Amino acid sequence: MLIYCDTNVYHRPFNDLTQSRIRREAVAFVNIIEWVERGKISLLKSEVLEFEIEQTHDSEIRSKVSTYLRLCKYDVRATDEQLALAQRLEKECALKGRDALHIAAACLGKASYCVSCDDRMTKRVECCAKVTRENGFQVMLINPVELVKVLPNEEINK
Repeated sequence: MLIYCDTNVYHRPFNDLTQSRIRREAVAFVNIIEWVERGKISLLKSEVLEFEIEQTHDSEIRSKVSTYLRLCKYDVRATDEQLALAQRLEKECALKGRDALHIAAACLGKASYCVSCDDRMTKRVECCAKVTRENGFQVMLINPVELVKVLPNEEINK
């Protein structure tokens, strides 16, 4: 199974862990990383993800997040098709440009899930599913806590 995590997921362990939601999302991300390290799932990265990580002001956090990116087995490069899908997501689902680029990258990389902690994105699941389906993709936009709940035990425990 192939998973695409957007930038805020990779940063979650470095956010304010005194907040329960952030702590739950950070723990979920750690679970995802453990599954990746055990070879149960694979990660996909993209140019927009790499760009945003490079923009991290704190060099220590940027370095730590970059170690997670090295776990990505697959990489999707920017294309006109990605830009066109992102523009449609931006227009029809009221997403910000980079958020739409993340979803489009997940689609073009053939990920099963696009994982985000961004409520603005995850509240638009139905619209994103409709647009991506109409373009021949079946990526599901999901929060990391929800991903941990929905991944079939048999998939992870194989």
